[in-house]
Amino acid sequence: MSLDTGKEAEQVDYAGENFIRFSGDTSKHAQAQMFAWEAQHAGVDVHLLAEPTKAEKLKVEYVGKKEEIKSSIQDSILERYGGKEHLQVPPKALLLAQTEHYVEYSRAGKIIKGAEKPVVSSRYEEDVMINNHQSVCLLTYVSCTSFIYIAFLLLAGVGLILERWTMGISVLPFCN
Repeated sequence: MSLDTGKEAEQVDYAGENFIRFSGDTSKHAQAQMFAWEAQHAGVDVHLLAEPTKAEKLKVEYVGKKEEIKSSIQDSILERYGGKEHLQVPPKALLLAQTEHYVEYSRAGKIIKGAEKPVVSSRYEEDVMINNHQSVCLLTYVSCTSFIYIAFLLLAGVGLILERWTMGISVLPFCN
C-alpha cells in the first residue's frame, strides 16, 4: 500500500513499507544477485539462491583479480610515463595547515601581535592617464585643451552636446 500525502517522508508518521526495501543488507543482496546474473551470462554456472557460498567466493575472487589488474595497469602507466611523486600524500602537518606562526587576538577579534594583514595590491595599473590627461571624469578624459569622448555621446544625446559645444558652453560642467 502506498501513501501519498504530499509531505516529506520525515514529516509523516507512516510513510509506507518501501523504506524496508532499501535498508540493511538488501543492497548487498541486490549487488550479489547482479554479480550472479552477470557471471551466468558470461558462462559461469552459479546461482545465488542455490549456491550462496559459491557465489560469494566467486565474487571475492573476481573483485581481487579486478583490483590486481587495475593496480598492474596503474603501475605500468606510471612506469612508462612517470609521475609517482605526484601520488605521494604530503605529511599530516601540512594537510592540517598547522604552522608555528604565533598570532594573538583581542576579545574583539583584532590582531594584537603576530601576523599582520598583507597589503592588497590591484592587478590593474592605477593613476595612469592616457594622452597626457590630468584627471578622469565619468567616461571621458578631461584636460585643458582636449576632450576624448568614449561613450558619453551615446548616453547624453549627441545633439545637445554638439549644440552646447558650438555655442562655447562647457559640455561637462560637473568636471574639474
